[in-house]
Amino acid sequence: MYKAGGDEEFLKDKLKDICNENSIEISSDLIAILCRGNSMLRKILKVEPDFNPWNDEITRYFAQATYYRDIKNYKAAMRSTDTALRKIYYGSNAHRVNYVETEIAKSIGLEAWRIRCWSILKNAPVTTMSIEMWKSQTQTLLNKVLARTVNLSYKKTTPITRSVASFFVKNQSEDIMVETIHAAKGKTYDAVMVALSNRGKATVKQIATLTPADEELRNVYVAMTRPRKLLVVAIPDNTSEEYLLRFPKGIWEYRAIKSENE
Repeated sequence: MYKAGGDEEFLKDKLKDICNENSIEISSDLIAILCRGNSMLRKILKVEPDFNPWNDEITRYFAQATYYRDIKNYKAAMRSTDTALRKIYYGSNAHRVNYVETEIAKSIGLEAWRIRCWSILKNAPVTTMSIEMWKSQTQTLLNKVLARTVNLSYKKTTPITRSVASFFVKNQSEDIMVETIHAAKGKTYDAVMVALSNRGKATVKQIATLTPADEELRNVYVAMTRPRKLLVVAIPDNTSEEYLLRFPKGIWEYRAIKSENE
């Protein structure tokens, strides 16, 4: 258990200590810390919040897709491309997985849909170029491939000469991978720490009260099934006992995570 709002950056050291105890090699391709969103990710990496240029989800997902492609995380890149296209075609219904997949199957077929996603992804401009140039070229590509008008945009206050890649948090911290649960889908590690919080999404309270059908609980399930050998769950020390039902002390070993000065 850790002190929320102060000890997140020490989670990396604690995970390395536990890995050493269990003779698990410490390497960024073997151990990872997973969290639900970028807010916790930045706290763990001790990175100041950066300017967020995205004012619509479609633009953000396409930018994220091409960024993942450029760092060779192709599974995450395809997922982000797929999500962006679903939002273009199905709007407010994009989150209805079964409905959307049925509609895709009826219209062009799931395989043709995946080919379309890959065609866009492989031809999209690199994220090392400026956000303005990237937006213009990506928009042209989408209009051509989809045969429909797609308008990408970013906030008016965005520095247009900054590269797209510069707006994404770098997630490798020395010898530990720190990434979101979404980015970790399809991956496995020898050891994983799942960093939970009491604010935002996938909180400890939600885990205790949600049913298996709820998306946030499924996200946590994805995170907890990534490790091959060791699973560690980081929970804020101010969590009420009533929300620890899924982590019974008779099964889980509880430890305090503190800074060296405490």
